[in-house]
Amino acid sequence: MYLIKVCVAATLAMGCAIRSRAEDVTWQGAPHAVGRPTESKGRLASVEILRKNGIEATVPAIVQALRSDERFQGGSLRAMAYRALSDIGGAGTPLGLEQFLIGLHDPLLGVQLDSASSLTLAPADKQPEVVAAFVDRLRAPETPANVKHALLHPVSKFGDAAGAALPEIEHIVRDRNGPEDLRMTAAFVLIRTGGPSRAMPVFREMSQPLDKAALLALMRFALETKGTLNADIDTRADCRKAVLEAIDGHADPDLRMTAVQALFATYGDDVYVERDAGFDLNPELRKVVERLARSDPDASLRKTTGDMLEQAEVVLAAKNAAREKK
Repeated sequence: MYLIKVCVAATLAMGCAIRSRAEDVTWQGAPHAVGRPTESKGRLASVEILRKNGIEATVPAIVQALRSDERFQGGSLRAMAYRALSDIGGAGTPLGLEQFLIGLHDPLLGVQLDSASSLTLAPADKQPEVVAAFVDRLRAPETPANVKHALLHPVSKFGDAAGAALPEIEHIVRDRNGPEDLRMTAAFVLIRTGGPSRAMPVFREMSQPLDKAALLALMRFALETKGTLNADIDTRADCRKAVLEAIDGHADPDLRMTAVQALFATYGDDVYVERDAGFDLNPELRKVVERLARSDPDASLRKTTGDMLEQAEVVLAAKNAAREKK
C-alpha cells in the first residue's frame, strides 16, 4: 500500500524495519524513537524520499490514512503521519491545509502543535480562514496553554489577516486570571502585530505604571526593531515616557530594573550619540541611569545601574578610539 510506504519513508530513521515488494509494502515493528537527536540526518533523508514521490500523490495518501486507516487513528503512527505531512509542506495544498485545520482539534497534543506550526505556511488567500481557526482555539477553555502559545507566536506572519486575531489577543492580555507567561506572549504579539498605537492603550489600561508583561513586550519589540518600534517619533517618545514612569513608579526593584533595560532598548541605535567632541551616552539615558546609580534607595539597583554606566564608558572609549583613527 502506497500509504504505508509514505509513512515508512517518513520514519526510516526511527528504527522501523520494512519489507517491500513492487505492489506490497508492509510495516514491521513499532516506532519507539520519535524525536531522538541522533536521527535528524535520517529524518532529513526520509523527507527527501517523500518529496521525490511527489507532493500531489503523497499528501492525499497521508490524509487518506489519517481519516480512514485504523492504524493511524491514534498513537505514534498518527503523530508521525502529521509530522511527515508537515515536513513536505503539506499546508501549501488545499487538502493538506484542510487536514491541519482538523489537526488543531486532534486529541494528540503533538498533532495540535504540529498543525499550528504548519498552518503558518498557508497561502495568502487562506490566511483569514487560518486566523479564524486560531482564534477559535484560543477562545476554547480546553485548549492547552502550550498550544495557545503555539497559536499566538505566528499571528504577525499573517499580514492583514492578523488583525482579526487582535481582539482575542487583547482579551488574553487583560485576563489577569490566566497564566502569566501566556499574557507575556500575548502582550508581545499584540505590540508586534498591532504596533504601539494599538498595544499601549491596552497596556496602560491594565496597569499604570506598566506591568511586567507590558515592559517585557515593549523591550523585546524595541530590540527587534532596533528602537524604531515601527512607529513615528511621537509614539516612540510616548513609549519612553511610559517606561520612565515605570522606573519611578514601581516599588519592586526587579520591575524597575526591567524598565531600565526596556528604556535602553527603546533608544536602539540612539543609545550612543556622536557630537563634535566624540561619542557620548544619550543625555536622556545618562541622566536617568546616573540618578539611579547615585541615589536609588535599592542597593542592588544602584550597583546594577552603576555597572551599566561603567560598561557604557568602555564602549564609548572604543568608539571614540576608532573615530580618531579615521
